Amino acid sequence: MAEIRKIGQQGGALVRNIQGLFDQELKLTAEEGRLLAEFKIDDDFIFDDRPEQHEVANAVRSLQQSITIKDQLARRAFSNGRFLAAREVFESILDQHPGHVETMLNLGVVHVKNEDIPLAISSFNDALVIRGDNLPFAHFMLGVCHYRVADLQNSRLSLQHAVDLDNDNAKAFVFLGNVAGREDHDDEAENHFKTAIQIDPTLSDPYYNLAVIYLRKGMKEEALQFYQEALKRGADPNLEFEASLALG
Repeated sequence: MAEIRKIGQQGGALVRNIQGLFDQELKLTAEEGRLLAEFKIDDDFIFDDRPEQHEVANAVRSLQQSITIKDQLARRAFSNGRFLAAREVFESILDQHPGHVETMLNLGVVHVKNEDIPLAISSFNDALVIRGDNLPFAHFMLGVCHYRVADLQNSRLSLQHAVDLDNDNAKAFVFLGNVAGREDHDDEAENHFKTAIQIDPTLSDPYYNLAVIYLRKGMKEEALQFYQEALKRGADPNLEFEASLALG
């Protein structure tokens, strides 16, 4: 380093020549100047042709009309059991409007019907990314999806989040009861099913599931009572379960 400083302090021709490289103006040949001129970018290169307010309004209106028409077609296909067709139409809406949360949720439901659970989970998560955490239906459906693939821990977390945001979702409590039941937490499951009945007494599943719990506990009279209530609400008869009630 000392040697370098010593050289730099010398005022010889080498130092003067190096310094001159930085001091002198760059001289271009005529050909070099012509080439640079050809590639020169206009200083005002930012496109500033802003649309008028009425143009924006017309574009938004046209997009919304297109989405409405396609949404109706997709819902009609879904109601007729044509889930693949519904998927295609919902996906075409997202091609037009990638951030349309309602369509993301609907597409997720279609994926569940098509047994494409990983795609359904992705759709519901996408909706949460855009809308934020305050979307109870997305959390509920994530809980259902995780339950379908036997991921009980994530199912419980999503379902609990759903009822924290919307404690009137009876079906979420039914699934919470199902999770607890599969984990052999019968008392917790019983509480969830009873909560579901308080919210929506027309559901058959919580009555039937309570009948199963009571039979497991040896409480056959209570099991029979809840089984009969489930049948009144449209549950399919279970001959094997009825035989278990009759034994003993």
